Amino acid sequence: MCSRTASVSVLVILASASALALDIDAAADPAREARDRRAGDRTGEPIPAPPGAPVTTIETPLYARAGESSRRIGRLARGTPVDIVARKGRWLEVRAAGARGWLPRSTIEQRANGGDRPRPADREPAEPGERPGFRAHTAVRAGAARRSVWMDRTALVEVARAGAARAEPDAASPPVFEVAAGAELRLAGQARGEWSLVETPDGTVGWLPAVTLRAAAGGRARPPAAPAGEIASEAAEAGGQPAPSGPDRALLSLNRPSWVRARAAVGVSTFDMDFSSNGSTPLAAYRLSASAMAAFASMEAGMTRGRLRGSVDAGYGVTVGVPGIRVQGADGGTSDPLAFTWHHVEGGVRLGYQVAGAFAPHVRAGYHYDWFRIGDVTNPGKLARDGLRGFVVGVGADVAPSDDLVVRVGGETLVGGGRKQTPGLEDGLASSALAFWGRLEASYLASDSVAVEGSYQYGWCSTDWDGQSPRQADVTSAERTDHSHLLLVSLRFELSSQ
Repeated sequence: MCSRTASVSVLVILASASALALDIDAAADPAREARDRRAGDRTGEPIPAPPGAPVTTIETPLYARAGESSRRIGRLARGTPVDIVARKGRWLEVRAAGARGWLPRSTIEQRANGGDRPRPADREPAEPGERPGFRAHTAVRAGAARRSVWMDRTALVEVARAGAARAEPDAASPPVFEVAAGAELRLAGQARGEWSLVETPDGTVGWLPAVTLRAAAGGRARPPAAPAGEIASEAAEAGGQPAPSGPDRALLSLNRPSWVRARAAVGVSTFDMDFSSNGSTPLAAYRLSASAMAAFASMEAGMTRGRLRGSVDAGYGVTVGVPGIRVQGADGGTSDPLAFTWHHVEGGVRLGYQVAGAFAPHVRAGYHYDWFRIGDVTNPGKLARDGLRGFVVGVGADVAPSDDLVVRVGGETLVGGGRKQTPGLEDGLASSALAFWGRLEASYLASDSVAVEGSYQYGWCSTDWDGQSPRQADVTSAERTDHSHLLLVSLRFELSSQ
């Protein structure tokens, strides 16, 4: 009986020793470990990581050297465990899936106790029985999103416009999750072009347009700005402060997918006319000036597709002489003030390109018509009613220098223009006109739908007449130069925007 028991004990001891030897051999064979990792990588699934091991938070390229311009040697799936070998600024050298390379530090997080998902160190756990208000492929209510689930709020942003976060920084990429306006997200530390990588409280990450994000209450972060195709860090290396991002509401205004805007303005206008000719009578030359009250209204509708911006606009304005124009008669005397109105009608198409988030140059083409209407055409100076008309082309730019300010600057010139005057009072048989208008406009965005604007416009026009003048028999050649100044204060309303 004792002999039989001793034999069983010897067999158990030998089996245990054999198993231990196999474990030691497997652990000491890095080649076998690498083969196992490569086999796991071929399945397309990350190899499970032990508790506390660092893992990738998103699918990310593996670079040969630190820097996005370096050669890509592969891609790591989200959740792939990595071994950190070295650090260089915001880059980490890692070993993963049988390969060795560099990753941005923001793509790595510590896995919490072997759970399914990386857990940032700054997240406050949800209350018992309560689930975070974010889930992939589900809509997120703003009320749930405002719940305080973050301990460190300096890296938080708030969603300014509802939408879907994408798997890649591309509007055509599949949606990952949806968020409502007012939802709070955390910057995940990357930006590509005009897109920012964000993370929900439960760890889901996705890409949103940077212009749809703004600093959350109690936080200082804004979407990081980066040149197209490059990746920016979540925070500056010194002090860990969030990277600057530029304008907020102003930037959102410049990057709306579509909009319809209405503008109403009032102001003052001054102008002068300097007429000369080859005649010798008192009416062959004159110079006059006047001031007027002005009122304008305009509409603009447009859309943005990627970096391209296109819009159509139309406007009408009128200036009314106060008190009017005094003209010199043939006898050399001066008339009483003559009432006048000046009507302005224009429409055009604008095409722009978003060079940077806060800078968008554009070109514009359209049609311009001015009608100067004197109240009494039997006036002593034989001053005629006339209309200036022609196509216009111009260039300009929209700039957002601060959070709530948009500045537009531009100039346009008249192409193939001419004047038409009251029959019998023409200054010549044929006319040709050159004109230029320069405009500077500043818009303070009081809210997402209302802006207070101030603008200044300078106008210059030179008109030449040839042929016998019905107005003055001794005139066969004449020229008139007009200068105008217009100051306006206006309210702009977003009637429809996305």
